[in-house]
Amino acid sequence: MLKRASGGRGAAVLAQYGPRMANRYEYAVVELREGMLGGKMSGEKLQNVLNQHAAQGWQLKTITSVEVKGRVGPGGVEGVLVTFERQVG
Repeated sequence: MLKRASGGRGAAVLAQYGPRMANRYEYAVVELREGMLGGKMSGEKLQNVLNQHAAQGWQLKTITSVEVKGRVGPGGVEGVLVTFERQVG
């Protein structure tokens, strides 16, 4: 909170008082891929994940395209990491 205090020759000085509490957040990261062997990412699948998390108070922070290690074979498949954020406390 700021309060206005007068300084010399009528100059206005802003003085800060009281402790400031920083906002605290928690994060959830969801890995999405269409299948074990890859395939096209479904917009409907992503939309469902976004809506499910929004209903629990999460906000979308980022969506990052990544190569996700699959359980079948040595290579990875393309997918996305969806990061959500919500304020705690």
